[in-house]
Amino acid sequence: MVRPAWNYGTAKLKNNTKVPAKLQPGPPKSRQGGIRAIDNVLEIGLPAAIVADTTPPRIRGTAFGIFNLVTGLALLGGNLVAGLLWDLYGPSSTFIAGAGITAVALAGLVTLRGGGQVFRIQN
Repeated sequence: MVRPAWNYGTAKLKNNTKVPAKLQPGPPKSRQGGIRAIDNVLEIGLPAAIVADTTPPRIRGTAFGIFNLVTGLALLGGNLVAGLLWDLYGPSSTFIAGAGITAVALAGLVTLRGGGQVFRIQN
């Protein structure tokens, strides 16, 4: 059985009544679904593959548990800070802070990448 994709916004029925489109099954009305899928692969699939490749089989389940715990806590903290920035200083502050954090992460990546070493746990 194929599960329907849920649309967002509003939809008009035959009698011109508007209802929330979440209740209307059907394909998404934009191409953002494909872009979001690529984003999910890069955000979730690649780090999970790194965990699988660098962890010995006997502790791989524990490694995935720790990976998901740390990822969830980071997402929770980031969303809380973003919400506070949005509420206290407005939407532009949230995006400026995100750009600043991205710049710091990029600078750290460039600095760490200079060594060229990859750390691996040997089986």
